[in-house]
Amino acid sequence: MPTPHLLESVGRAISAYPDAVLALYANSNSWHGGAARVALLAGYGWVNWAPLEYFPTVAAVMPCRIAHEFAELAERQDSVDSDADARKDDMLMRSFLAARKYRALVRTSALVEHRAMVSIAGNDMNEVRRSVRLAAPDDVPDARESLLAEVPAWPNFAYRRAVLKMPVKHDRSSFRTQGRADHLMSVGLRWDEVRALSDELWKELPSIPERNSTARRFAEELCLASYTAGWTLAAVQGPGVGRPLRSPATDAALRSYAEAGLAYESAVDLWADHFDILVDFMWWLVEIGRTRA
Repeated sequence: MPTPHLLESVGRAISAYPDAVLALYANSNSWHGGAARVALLAGYGWVNWAPLEYFPTVAAVMPCRIAHEFAELAERQDSVDSDADARKDDMLMRSFLAARKYRALVRTSALVEHRAMVSIAGNDMNEVRRSVRLAAPDDVPDARESLLAEVPAWPNFAYRRAVLKMPVKHDRSSFRTQGRADHLMSVGLRWDEVRALSDELWKELPSIPERNSTARRFAEELCLASYTAGWTLAAVQGPGVGRPLRSPATDAALRSYAEAGLAYESAVDLWADHFDILVDFMWWLVEIGRTRA
């Protein structure tokens, strides 16, 4: 589903980055979605793609020369390789861009949305498939084409687990997913503090939509994920920068964070009446993580 102003927005993006491959969408629970979310909170319209995982091909724009090169590669791959995984366009695009070292960017506010429809790629698992946030016509013009060149860490929240990728020591181009102990150490938090924060959230909930143990786990991981996003945001912004602007766009980015953590549409439906409270609480945690960093 495209935004009503898709063509205008794409034209503006091509003018700003004529030699780059542009991803107009990133899944909210992917690593690039995590990077895009932090960039959006910091006020950027684009973030550099890094070959950590697949390249999002739901909607992409390429210079003609690069598009023809990729089409030729895809045709050759289709004729010589019967392995379905090896022929997936997102993984093939990843290897193509990495091998040729082409510049690629990811939009923080998507220009298309991944609707909950039947998947022609066989991905019908009732999982949350949507953008970090769908762009609106009244987005701040100055931020639309601004680029965050580097995200110093990659926070993510998927399948009810808060995770963090950090650069491998002495190699800024390679990232490694932190184990829980390293994650907590990196952001300067202890697990008993996470539980204390989740206790505060628990008090705010008018009802518990799932089994207590399941909801408790989600609340704890949500707290760690939100705090981690704030900690990463501080590293992006640098010292002396005020809190991020709260707006419908940034609220939507945090809501999609919580939805991604729930992983499945059925769970999102159960928590539907609680999202206003969750987003308010997440903002509080983002600010704690940002100011403590």
